[in-house]
Amino acid sequence: ERIVATERIDIDKEVLFAIAKSSDGSLRAAESVLDQLISFSQQRISLKDVISVLGLIEQEALFGITDKIIQKDAKGALELLNNLIDNGKDIRVLETSLIEHFRNLMIAKVAGGDSELIDLPLEICERLLKQSDSFGLEEIFCAFNILVNTQEMSKRLDSLRIPLEVTLVRLAHT
Repeated sequence: ERIVATERIDIDKEVLFAIAKSSDGSLRAAESVLDQLISFSQQRISLKDVISVLGLIEQEALFGITDKIIQKDAKGALELLNNLIDNGKDIRVLETSLIEHFRNLMIAKVAGGDSELIDLPLEICERLLKQSDSFGLEEIFCAFNILVNTQEMSKRLDSLRIPLEVTLVRLAHT
């Protein structure tokens, strides 16, 4: 925040969260990402720029897939997965992001959407709290474990897509 204020860079709070998260607490890595973003976008740095440069998965996609699971819409979940893959998203990043999303749902369920524990903007924490109401805590644990097992299975198979497809169908039918 101090760097962007000093440099008079127009940037949203969400963008700073995404940079910090992608840097795993390393100030040097965050500064490097910020430098890339400044050179990438000439005027205003948007969340879309960060997602594009870092290859992140949009929160909207994670909420969308989870909504399809809640609605028991396996086909819809597979269509969203297909769209993400068609748009060049890395399946490994998607798996990790879904695991983290279900971790955040657990925290929201237990802590009432406390943004200090989730470390995301308040609006996202509120959405997580609302989405967590559709699950029991055991269901969240089950989905989390299934996703972690999928990630492990993906490491052993040549195909990353197939295990995730099976998992999404399984979660939508559980």
